[in-house]
Amino acid sequence: MDIDLDIVRPMHQNGRFFKDEFGRDQIEISFVGSKDTLIKDVSPQIMAQFRSEWDAYCDGRPVERMDDLLRLMVGDAVGVAVTLGIVRAGRPIEIAVVPAELAA
Repeated sequence: MDIDLDIVRPMHQNGRFFKDEFGRDQIEISFVGSKDTLIKDVSPQIMAQFRSEWDAYCDGRPVERMDDLLRLMVGDAVGVAVTLGIVRAGRPIEIAVVPAELAA
């Protein structure tokens, strides 16, 4: 007897990044069409999977890793206002910051 099964499509997922009570970066993953949610530690794989949920930039230049941001904070950037921005859930959020020199 042959049994044909319909293809089961993966459920679309939404991610919400947050910090837990211990200050650790976490993500709550919800599955569209289901009441189930899953909370995980944030990892590079999670960041890549939910790339559409976040985006970061400094003065219009993309920032994907902390190293990218540090490269932009060279000597001439100290004391000069820059715009840091993120895109979360499709909405841009921007703040103006003034980098200062690191204390020795």
